[in-house]
Amino acid sequence: MESNWGVYHSGVAIRGREYAYGGGPFGSGGVWMQPPEFQQVFCVYKESIDIGECKMKWKKIKTNTILGQPSSAYYVSLLQIQRNSTE
Repeated sequence: MESNWGVYHSGVAIRGREYAYGGGPFGSGGVWMQPPEFQQVFCVYKESIDIGECKMKWKKIKTNTILGQPSSAYYVSLLQIQRNSTE
């Protein structure tokens, strides 16, 4: 019997790298990088949606965004996800 539900992952691909955010046990998780469309065990890749082109230079992206900071700065346990995702 096939199910219509699942847990979905989203990320953004920039210059051949996918950046995503998610939880983990005991204060882990946060922002991580992986190859675009990477499938972990028990995961099925569904689709990519083009959201536009990033024209910023790579150095500026890394300097002025969370991508240039350690993932530990964005551990799930440190953020108020509900509040921050709806503002």
